[in-house]
Amino acid sequence: MKLPFVSALCLALLVAAAGSGCSNGTPEVHVIAPVSLSGDRIQVRGQGGVRAEIGPDGALRIDGQAVSLDPAQLAASRRYYVQAMGMTQDGIAVGKAGAALAGKAVGNVVAGLTQGDTESIERKVEADAKEVERQALRLCERMASLRTAQDELVGALPAFQPFAVLDADSVDDCKH
Repeated sequence: MKLPFVSALCLALLVAAAGSGCSNGTPEVHVIAPVSLSGDRIQVRGQGGVRAEIGPDGALRIDGQAVSLDPAQLAASRRYYVQAMGMTQDGIAVGKAGAALAGKAVGNVVAGLTQGDTESIERKVEADAKEVERQALRLCERMASLRTAQDELVGALPAFQPFAVLDADSVDDCKH
């Protein structure tokens, strides 16, 4: 398996399995540090511990205070929300596919060993891994889309700059 696959799979497993904190009884799922999903809201931890929260309608709160948005800013905020939610869904899908791959690989190893056919084990696992790799690469594409949405939101609303956590290196690291 290639390194981009491993990196994206690790990212996906973090997304899928990171029901880590609880806020008012609502589990938080980390999309990509420091972006998380809490209920139907996206939360972003900015520099200095400041938090932004975006709802499904694009409404933005910074440190608990509603931010007045013009139509262009609201549209940019919605795009960011959609991409972050998509990344969550893609990550969960890759995490599930990775878990299924692990289970299937164990089954292939057991079957290969009991049947004395160890040569087919790697072939079968590699074939199954190709699908997970394809899904992981989609996750990297989603990260690029999230970065674009982030940059558009910062361009439309400079107050979001402290929450611009994705850079070109983050996106490139996912693909490599």
